[in-house]
Amino acid sequence: MKIPSTFYSVVKFAIIMVIFTGCGSGSNKSNDNDSPSTSEKESCNIIGLAPKIIGGRSCQSPEKSAIVRVIEVTADDVTGICTGSLVAPSIVLTAAHCINDSAFQLGAVDYIVIIGEPGNAQGVISTSVSISPGFGLPENADRLFNDAALLTLDRPFFNITPLPILTSRQPKNGEDGFVYGYGKRVEGENEEGIDAATLEAGSMRVEEVTPNHIFVEFHKGGVNVCNGDSGGPLIVLVNGSPAIAGVVSQGSVAGCYPGDVTTFTNLQSPQVFSWLSAVSKSVSFR
Repeated sequence: MKIPSTFYSVVKFAIIMVIFTGCGSGSNKSNDNDSPSTSEKESCNIIGLAPKIIGGRSCQSPEKSAIVRVIEVTADDVTGICTGSLVAPSIVLTAAHCINDSAFQLGAVDYIVIIGEPGNAQGVISTSVSISPGFGLPENADRLFNDAALLTLDRPFFNITPLPILTSRQPKNGEDGFVYGYGKRVEGENEEGIDAATLEAGSMRVEEVTPNHIFVEFHKGGVNVCNGDSGGPLIVLVNGSPAIAGVVSQGSVAGCYPGDVTTFTNLQSPQVFSWLSAVSKSVSFR
């Protein structure tokens, strides 16, 4: 177990909170010029939150949500920003490509999980990381496989209801999936960035499911994920209750423009599911 020194913990928290309280706008979950569908309007409600504005997709009270920011930091800088999901009181699920395991083990980077918005945020340091076996880009493949990771936190969030992982059925072609993240909200901005104040939500139609991946396409006037949303969940409903079917892995179009196909890691991939079941007995399934 790796625990940062008290001095570096204080420095890193100070850096994060300065950036966090001064952040601007970010990811393209939706096109605000188009009217949202009924399912899109409900996306915040599905994780127990209300929309921040009528017909909008910015979620109110993100400090009550299981959707979190995963911030990679060195002793004096922020080096990576992703989204994640609380799947147990002290366990966060995110994408493996968001985590530099070797640098973490050497003490060169740490991962801080932030829940909430400016003025009402909590930050917790990760004490260990676990990468799904088989993570990587196989030969002749154009998509990452097994792109999932778990972070163990140094204290639990008992006041937040974790999200279960889908196991009772496979996601279905044509069904609505719900996406969440703290990434960019503007098409065409490729540089990394953070919009730490805004939890955005929306719905995307599942277009193809394979044993390892779930694919959705961004159509003009619809919803997309973008930089900073990596590691965030694709949620489907099981008897009206949410369950995480996939994790945002990668897109196909720079700038997140229409035509972009997002690949989600299918959490029912045999290697991923076995790893999830073995690594943490506190993760719940639905």
